[in-house]
Amino acid sequence: MSGTFGRDTESVPYWEREAARYHDHVGGSRTAYHDGRLRTADGLLERAALPAGARVVDFGCGDGVYGRRLAAAGFDVVGLDPAAAMIDLARERGGGPAYEVGGAGELRVAGPFDALVALNVLAYMTDAEMATLWSALEEQLQPGGVLLVSHSNALFDLFALNGGTERFFAEHFTGGLPVAELLVDAAGGHPGYNVRANPFTYGDELAAHGLTLEALAYFNFHPLPPALLGEGDAGRIVDPDEIERVPLWKQQFQCSTLFALARR
Repeated sequence: MSGTFGRDTESVPYWEREAARYHDHVGGSRTAYHDGRLRTADGLLERAALPAGARVVDFGCGDGVYGRRLAAAGFDVVGLDPAAAMIDLARERGGGPAYEVGGAGELRVAGPFDALVALNVLAYMTDAEMATLWSALEEQLQPGGVLLVSHSNALFDLFALNGGTERFFAEHFTGGLPVAELLVDAAGGHPGYNVRANPFTYGDELAAHGLTLEALAYFNFHPLPPALLGEGDAGRIVDPDEIERVPLWKQQFQCSTLFALARR
């Protein structure tokens, strides 16, 4: 598969097909990865200090892996996902949240809410879907409420030596001139993402929608560029405690995932 999710590659059919595999990864072959990213989200959400019973929308909830965690913490949770196959899996697992099939357009129905959580979701959305999400967030997020998201980290592209590096330099530094001949894996083999967040500028983007950035966290640390590490999670560090011991400036470039907590 090639292309860019949210532009020339549709994400909902992809997740309809991949639902069972994702479900198996969460509780099987990639348990350490998923445990690590959810612990990173937990750390930021604890900083938000939401009261017990706060209404939380888990947007792009998948099989409910984080929604169940939120419900167990005492929150009133609604899980939304545009892929019906994912919602079927979430309902089978139960665990407290109310699950509904829905995308950005259904956020208005789910509100008002005290928090919106969107983990590994926004990169798959179209520009139009993102505009709908921002509009719904501005309408339905309660004053003092929070947004917790994770993104593909745009600064990681500088380190990855792949197609993302080429796109980053073309967009920000070379006026569109290619640098592919300098890179070891410029062609790549996986879909790109429509949304990649730059930690140096993401606060400005949030401010444009009435949100104040409170904290950033980094996840999925790559000691070497991906092309030198091997398949899957080989060589990567997915333990949040171990990542925190890495100097922050290295996290900013060598972690492929960026988490952000913002408040209205």
